[in-house]
Amino acid sequence: SERMFSIQLNHWRKTLLSFPVMTDTHSFIYGFGDQFITVVTHGINAFELVDFLCCDLQQGDGDKSVGKLIVSSSDWGSSMHLRIPNGNVLYEGNCSYQLAYCLINELIRLSLIENSFGFALHSGAVACGGNAILFPGTSGAGKSTLIAQLVAKGCNYLTDELVLLDAGSCRIHPFVRPLSFKMGSATLIKRMFTPADGEMIAGDSGFMISHRILNTNFYNINPVVGGIIFPCYRSGSGVELERIS
Repeated sequence: SERMFSIQLNHWRKTLLSFPVMTDTHSFIYGFGDQFITVVTHGINAFELVDFLCCDLQQGDGDKSVGKLIVSSSDWGSSMHLRIPNGNVLYEGNCSYQLAYCLINELIRLSLIENSFGFALHSGAVACGGNAILFPGTSGAGKSTLIAQLVAKGCNYLTDELVLLDAGSCRIHPFVRPLSFKMGSATLIKRMFTPADGEMIAGDSGFMISHRILNTNFYNINPVVGGIIFPCYRSGSGVELERIS
C-alpha cells in the first residue's frame, strides 16, 4: 500500500543516513631524499593508516611532488583501495596490512626513480653512540627483528628498510617507517612489548608495529656510518657475531 511504501522508504532513509560517509579528505606531501609524493586520503580509516605509516617521513609542498597516490576507505566497512590518478588500482581489499605494504613500496619506488640524493641501500639502520650501524640484507634476513632488539636495548631506531648514503660525507638518510615483521617473529616480539590500539596492523603474512613504542623519544637524524652488520637468519640458531673486516 502507499502507507507501507512510505514507512519502508523512511526506514531505508534512516538506515542510509546512519552510515558514515567518505567526506574526510586530506592531502599530504611526503618525501625521501629530494623526491616528494602527494598522498590523498578519503575516509577516516585511510587517514589513520597513512598517518601510521608516514608520520615520520619528510614533508614538503605540492610544487616538488613527482607523483600522486590516492588511498580510500569505506567508513562503514573494511573495504580499502590504493590507486593512482589515471584510475589504475594498485590494491583493493580489506586487509590494512597488505594495503600498507603496497603503499610503502610505491612510495619507495616513486622516491627512487629520479633520486639524486645518494646511493640507495636496502638496509636497516640504528644510531648508537652518535654513529649509524647499517644492516643490509634481503627480505627475511632478520633485519627488523635484530633492529627491534637493539632499539629495546637503547639504540635509536632509524629504519628497517632503506637508506640513502651520501658518498662524500658517509652520512645516511633513513626512510623512517614502522617496523615490519614476518609472522615467524611474532612470539619474540610479543615477549618484548604489547602494542596498544593503533600501534600495530597485521595480516596473514606479517605485521607492522609503530617504532615509537620502543623509541618513545624518537628524533630523526642523519649520522655518519660507523659500522655494518650483515644479518643472516637461521632457524633454531643462537646469536653469533663474525667479524669479516
